[in-house]
Amino acid sequence: MSRSSEQPPAEPSVFPAPRLWYVATPIGNLQDMTVRGVAVLNSTHLTAAEDTRRSRALLSAYNLTQRPLTLLFEHNWRTRIPQIMRSVSSPPPLSHAYASVDPPLSRPSLGVSVVSDAGTPGISDPGGELAAVAWERHREVEQMGISYGKEWFASPPAPPCSPVPGASALAAALTASAALCRPQARPHPPTGHSSSSGVVFFGFLPVKRGRRQAIQEVMRELIDKGRRVVLYESPARLLATLRELRDAEAERAGGRGWGCVELCVCRELSKIYEEHYVMPLKEAVHKLERAEGPPRGEFCLVLSRRPAAA
Repeated sequence: MSRSSEQPPAEPSVFPAPRLWYVATPIGNLQDMTVRGVAVLNSTHLTAAEDTRRSRALLSAYNLTQRPLTLLFEHNWRTRIPQIMRSVSSPPPLSHAYASVDPPLSRPSLGVSVVSDAGTPGISDPGGELAAVAWERHREVEQMGISYGKEWFASPPAPPCSPVPGASALAAALTASAALCRPQARPHPPTGHSSSSGVVFFGFLPVKRGRRQAIQEVMRELIDKGRRVVLYESPARLLATLRELRDAEAERAGGRGWGCVELCVCRELSKIYEEHYVMPLKEAVHKLERAEGPPRGEFCLVLSRRPAAA
């Protein structure tokens, strides 16, 4: 039979069990959205979004304008997570799965999609708390299966969360900061550990409570352990954060090795005005202090300890 006369593959009769789908979304450029990400958003009956306004704009760009959204952010996650978990465990029947939705669901719902403000959810957003609850319930179900014997499960329960990889500011910043990871700057990994142990992600530092301790921990990772540190920061707090890091470096160095921390500033990653520059931390502070007007955009910072001179 010729290839042209072959019939297209039939729709599968068995679909994945409903679960949480952590869908990565663009961090600035809509073309970074993956084909699979769009397909999953189109196959779930609800999307939990950190910012519903931005998520509606994203769904509109891919003709998913009527998909139901629920808000999941830092101020409501404690009350919203139980509602989302109930929606995952009890998806609507296909005949009632939002018949007015455009385009309509043509198959059983895959569950609930989770998206962050931008990038990969579950890293610096309440998606992490949601995943923790989902896995806790998953372990309870597994324990029930063990208690009732092997016959209780025809097969192991499906995982409660599945990632749909895509854009990530963390990964993009590490790529942009490759200059900080030249061979002589890389700390030799301990036996049995991969080189990935040389990166520590802090996300956004605490604004008030615990901030000083977090700054000191950043310095310990940088100076004592020789690891790269990745931070997120808002433009309003960028200069203050860099000043605190500079002062903590000077205090920790005690006059010796002062100025050994290098910084890669990544601004507006994947957007039209994207820029990144590498320089010593204290020079970055000086540069921002002399800049005309406050900084603008979204910032990702990668810090590294400069290798000692031979």
